[in-house]
Amino acid sequence: MRAPLAKASNACRPWPPGTRRPSIPRERTALAWTDAVTRVSETHVSDALFAEVRQHFSEQELVDLRLTLAAINGWNRLAISFRPEVGSDQRAPALPARSAHPANAPPF
Repeated sequence: MRAPLAKASNACRPWPPGTRRPSIPRERTALAWTDAVTRVSETHVSDALFAEVRQHFSEQELVDLRLTLAAINGWNRLAISFRPEVGSDQRAPALPARSAHPANAPPF
């Protein structure tokens, strides 16, 4: 028989002792909402899921979660579009140094 999730999660505590343990339903809701927003073109975000998210998160927390998700999804899309070799540490070549002369300044 498996241990209940609450007991299993106490076995390897990722948060400092004395702090409040994360809410499992809140975490699951955040992950479900993150997945739905990430796959919005395939799945859409249901009204039921949005209502559940609103039960667990304040307006500010919802904004913070969404902005974090947008940043991570943006980074992933950039990385995927450049098709880096897995395991490589290739950096973009350095831009050539510009002269300080005003004629060499960018037009913007």
